[in-house]
Amino acid sequence: MVEATYVAGQTSHLTYRPGEFKVHDLENIGDTELIFTTVEFLDGANPPLPLPAETAVGPQGVGSA
Repeated sequence: MVEATYVAGQTSHLTYRPGEFKVHDLENIGDTELIFTTVEFLDGANPPLPLPAETAVGPQGVGSA
């Protein structure tokens, strides 16, 4: 287990080799709200993780409606 301190606006970009991964199991032990977002890039070394149909959305960005 690792205890970490985060500040508003903090960002990290992590890269993993094929077969590597990271599991997030967060517990907010502070007294302020914790908002945490993970973005999975589709062109990474590992295939994208499957999502349940009710949560999956199509690619967004330039040229999408």
